[in-house]
Amino acid sequence: NCEKDQDGEWWKAEPYRKDWEKKKQNGALWTAVLEGAAERATDTELCGREEFFKGWEWWKCDKYRNDWVATRDAEWWKEEPYIKDWQQDGNLGTRWLAADETSGLEGKGQTYIASREEQTRRAAWYEANGP
Repeated sequence: NCEKDQDGEWWKAEPYRKDWEKKKQNGALWTAVLEGAAERATDTELCGREEFFKGWEWWKCDKYRNDWVATRDAEWWKEEPYIKDWQQDGNLGTRWLAADETSGLEGKGQTYIASREEQTRRAAWYEANGP
């Protein structure tokens, strides 16, 4: 588990990390001198916090790893961009025919193509569930 705020440093909790990721130096949450305060921490303190955020491999935490494991085998090709690709381009599609989600997102379905059996299974699903 990666509950980084267990050491008493409140700014290591997820809402503050997200504030840093989205707003960097303009963030109001992670830059506060005390939790909920309007006053900014010193530059030295902020530098240390920023180094922590840059080095923390948050995606390895149980929460995020478990979410990833739960969705990695999801049928990504059932999402809208792939359905539209099948509807518009059929067997010339560049997304729905991809062997994996990354290739599909990049439109490389003709280069990294799914097996013929997988293509048939997907096409059958699109036909049965399409508009």
